[in-house]
Amino acid sequence: MVGVTPHILGTRSITYLVLLFVPIAAIGVDASGKLFSNMFYPTQTQIHIEMEAKEIVEKRKRDRSAPPEQMETPMSFEASV
Repeated sequence: MVGVTPHILGTRSITYLVLLFVPIAAIGVDASGKLFSNMFYPTQTQIHIEMEAKEIVEKRKRDRSAPPEQMETPMSFEASV
């Protein structure tokens, strides 16, 4: 630890406890925040899957409501030429 005077890091037990428990507490807070966000907010992949599913449903509705296309038979094709 550069720049820290030797008497600061004496052999006091509180120093070692702080050096041990502060990173553990920070990791715990970080992990719990990530867990919370994963439980309550969707990922980008989930958002895109939902958007695609919505587009598919809308396309199916449009296809059903559109008038049926007339199929061209060989006779109607020759008549139009």
